[in-house]
Amino acid sequence: MSVFAGRAWDVVLDLNILPPTTVAQQKRMTVVNGRPVFFKSKKQNEAQASFYSTLEPYQLPDPITGVVELAVVVTWPWRAGDSKKVRALGWDWHSTKPDLDNWVKDLIDCMVRMRFIEDDAKVARCVSEKRRGDDVGVKIGIARLVR
Repeated sequence: MSVFAGRAWDVVLDLNILPPTTVAQQKRMTVVNGRPVFFKSKKQNEAQASFYSTLEPYQLPDPITGVVELAVVVTWPWRAGDSKKVRALGWDWHSTKPDLDNWVKDLIDCMVRMRFIEDDAKVARCVSEKRRGDDVGVKIGIARLVR
């Protein structure tokens, strides 16, 4: 058990990456034989590859089964326009794109494909935050939920 976000978790992942800014809902479309065909852009493929390569060293021998809870804190670097006063606080809310719910969905999809959790439908609680700050990266807590 590890402590993160004020509670104990079965697994805590601290991913030291620059979080991607693209999400799956930004898929591209073309028309082939009069029918729409959707595909991922180069940026989306790069974002997914970043998740896979960063998650790989943390791969679990078996997925966490049953109903699970996730906590996700995503921190992007400071913007050039962020004041010294705000930077002195260590972090601030990130209130621009990408949408957090879509971003977390991409992460969960990658975690399912890599067998961290058995099924995204088993995620009963997901608490997530997006920030700008000094501690750039993604921190994830995973725990089984019991009554």
